[in-house]
Amino acid sequence: MLLIGIVLGIYIGYKLNDLIRKLNIGIEFKILGLKVTIGKPKKAPVVDIAKKKKKVTSVKSKCVTCNDEDMFIAGTNNLIPCPKCKRNSDKFKKNLV
Repeated sequence: MLLIGIVLGIYIGYKLNDLIRKLNIGIEFKILGLKVTIGKPKKAPVVDIAKKKKKVTSVKSKCVTCNDEDMFIAGTNNLIPCPKCKRNSDKFKKNLV
């Protein structure tokens, strides 16, 4: 009985190891004409480092009037644009001069 258990355990371990290997590689099969893929890793696109361009960020000085923060009418939640740097002016429908 012990010998049958050991042999059966070795066989089940072998089959599980084989199934895990197949899942890592990926399994493809068709069901009713539809292609089903299980566990296939996606290939990452190759990006050439030389072709990558660095983004240039410009350093803006802080506006003295608004201090780069949203301005509200005193005591309300109504947002107003900054008159000097035009911060939040894109949130209003009419053009402010």
